[in-house]
Amino acid sequence: MSAFILNQFKSLTRLQQFFLVFVIYFIGFWIFQCIYLIQYPIPTEYRDWGSIDLSNALYGQSSPYSFSAGPPFFYIYGLVVPLLTGGLSSILHIDLFLLTKVFICACILLTAFVIAYEIFDLSGQLFPAILGFAAILWTGSATNAVFILNPASCGLLIVLLVLAKIRKSQSFSSILVAALGTVLAFYTKQYFVYIVAPIFLFLFTSSGIKKALTYGLLFLGLLALSSLLISRFFPAYFYATILAQFYAVGGGWGHARTQLILFFNQYWPLIILLFIYLWGRVKKQTTYNSGENLYLLVLLIAALCLIPLGRNTGSFLSYYYQLALPALIVIGLISLSRLRSKAASAFFITGILVFSIFHGELLSFRTIYSEQALQKWVFAKQIIADIQGPKLISTPILAPVMSDAILLDNGHTECYVGLDTPSALLDSLFPRRHGYFSAFKTYFDGIDSQIANKKFKLIATTKDFHPMIPQSILEANYFKLKTIDLQTGGQTWITEFWVPKD
Repeated sequence: MSAFILNQFKSLTRLQQFFLVFVIYFIGFWIFQCIYLIQYPIPTEYRDWGSIDLSNALYGQSSPYSFSAGPPFFYIYGLVVPLLTGGLSSILHIDLFLLTKVFICACILLTAFVIAYEIFDLSGQLFPAILGFAAILWTGSATNAVFILNPASCGLLIVLLVLAKIRKSQSFSSILVAALGTVLAFYTKQYFVYIVAPIFLFLFTSSGIKKALTYGLLFLGLLALSSLLISRFFPAYFYATILAQFYAVGGGWGHARTQLILFFNQYWPLIILLFIYLWGRVKKQTTYNSGENLYLLVLLIAALCLIPLGRNTGSFLSYYYQLALPALIVIGLISLSRLRSKAASAFFITGILVFSIFHGELLSFRTIYSEQALQKWVFAKQIIADIQGPKLISTPILAPVMSDAILLDNGHTECYVGLDTPSALLDSLFPRRHGYFSAFKTYFDGIDSQIANKKFKLIATTKDFHPMIPQSILEANYFKLKTIDLQTGGQTWITEFWVPKD
């Protein structure tokens, strides 16, 4: 193995060896920042705690998705990651928050290995594979090396493992694994179910209608069976994860256009390489592996999915990173490996390094949490610890340090209002949705009453971002004791601490 790698390295041009140094630097830079982030008990994103909350609920005393048990719980993503991390935490006796960070980081790194393997297997060259390894890290890190604790990284890993499996083999066992993986992707983060379309089309075009139908029927059967089982044990699951999406996902075409332009600005080298690849295929100027068609189909279906999903103002570029970018990297770097011009190759490698990997970071290590930023978290924790009596935390970033306070919002809870979206169709599909919504509303009305009666000795909120508490009720009965800007990864949240008026 070492001899093979050495031979591959020797086959590189001097310019490629020079570029390889920068690629390896970036990979080390990325991993170092991840290690730096993991050691701190601080969220990396506003909604991080939702996954932890569900893990605790799943392994707690009552069902988190029940029409009767309370207090209300909400998490709009799937069960897979919280089940895995919660179970591992119980077995290994490791802090759940720490373990989830490590798990997500591991998913991103494994995704990079899968992408690198696919590029190497299809191109036969090591350098494009290493370049792909580095480029895909950005998909899982969102902003520099800051990974967030939502299930997208795990979902993407499942998707790529399924694609790699079905590309290599179309036997019945492989088709069964692909169908099961597609269902698991759905229960990790719902929109990853999109891979059912490219896999079906790939099987249809490469192996015939029989195998395509086998995959489709296996997928539908497993999905139906899993839905029945989940509804049996977690009757409100689909209310919280599917129905709520009608509220959680939305936005305008201007937002979609902005994302498209920025994505092109960042990834134009890969996009141009994609068109060069397609031109070569059309003109029959190059030979190709039939497995490459799978990633072309993934790109096609991802582009169609991005038309509605790109409008979602709650998620900037993440759909592009998770649906389109992995396949774009695979096809783009296969195209790069087949360029005959050394000048053109150097041009695109430089573009990929600068735009697709470094994103203007200038190769400098940026301290995510400075001593000053960390000290503010110490102050916040001290305020919560010093004040005795009932406390209400309405900002999920304080969940790791909230002690015995009531957590009003885990980062997803406000999406419960989507349960009451007016629709006759939704009434037929989700017959208990208005009663489920009323249970939440009754609970939050009770919280409002307790705030009006000054029951809580401390209330913590995020400025202009605490939809669970009416501002008028809060200001009428409490005064602001302290305001601290707390950093979560690349974001800063103005956190307000309120105490009762005399």
